Amino acid sequence: MTGAHGEFYSAEDADSEGKEGKFYIWTIPEVRAVLSSGDADLAIDYYGMTAEGNFEGANILHAPVAPDAFAASRGMKLDELLERLARINAALLQARASRPRPLRDDKVIAAWNGLMISSFAVAAQVLDEPRYAQAAERAAHFIFNTMVIDNRLFRSWRDGQAGNPGFLDDYAFLANALIDLYEATFKPEWLGRAASLARDMIALFHDGEHGAFFYGARDNEQLIKPVKEGMDGAEPSGNSMAALTLARLARFLQLDDYEALARGTVSAFAALIEQVPHAFTQMLQAADFLSTPPQEIVISGPAENPLTVDLIRTARAVYNHDRILIHFCRDEHGRDLLGIIPWIESKTGNHAQTAAFVCNGFSCKAPVRTPEALASVLRET
Repeated sequence: MTGAHGEFYSAEDADSEGKEGKFYIWTIPEVRAVLSSGDADLAIDYYGMTAEGNFEGANILHAPVAPDAFAASRGMKLDELLERLARINAALLQARASRPRPLRDDKVIAAWNGLMISSFAVAAQVLDEPRYAQAAERAAHFIFNTMVIDNRLFRSWRDGQAGNPGFLDDYAFLANALIDLYEATFKPEWLGRAASLARDMIALFHDGEHGAFFYGARDNEQLIKPVKEGMDGAEPSGNSMAALTLARLARFLQLDDYEALARGTVSAFAALIEQVPHAFTQMLQAADFLSTPPQEIVISGPAENPLTVDLIRTARAVYNHDRILIHFCRDEHGRDLLGIIPWIESKTGNHAQTAAFVCNGFSCKAPVRTPEALASVLRET
């Protein structure tokens, strides 16, 4: 589902050769036809395969037991197991490649890529996996290189052609994703682009009279009744994500106007939220963010310093949906960041040492300089 330049495609058919999932599922005879007897036995056991299967008479391969526990149960060393699994997986993948693939919709949609960028950026932080941050960055670069034309974000792209100008969810999902991408990479570029998209989103979609945002831009084809959707379904609504994005940016940029717009967006749907709160799950996350005293965590120190790395890992290890995380160093990135959020210089002061600064509700704790001390402060707050 990933294109040559990191973009994410839209969809893949469930069926191939007239059967749902056939491209991806395996029977035991199919595995034995590809692998040696010993490798086949190992694969069948490791992937929990049965003659009956777990999906319409065949098997969706999965690992019901963790690799280390499985290796121990077989009297194997973990390295030996992983080496054999790599060989097994390569052989199965090669065999699967000869099957007719399901049809794929390779259209690139800005909003959906925004959701994917967020997913990879957050996963990079939680799992401490740089590959996920790189995947998120590649997709973001693709969108800005190909789907932003004359400073306007476009909705879709395929075969070198951009589709129509973007809608509210394209701007809101992507802007929120870029905030996540900043917190995953600490590259000021992404926070700056998130702020720029938010400004455009307000100019193009905001209803200054009644609050919240229209789905279509002011210069789009005008409908008899403009659409303003707030309910969250299979994906969040544009208004829900716009509210969360503006709430987060309000804390990064210290902009009261953005917080007011976010509150106004939630308030515009307040009556409906009270009636059917389960239909506004993403909007309620924005409301939670707005109703919680702000927490800012600033890690100050050289990026390559092991202590800086450990402090960042410690900050990420404590889940708090309502915090913002910033890394500041007096280098080129630091100068760029000061151009976007100049207030952090007063937070870090003239501290030359690597340190973490935690502020809650605009009240700041003394700086801490060890992961253990930072973890203690985060537990307290």
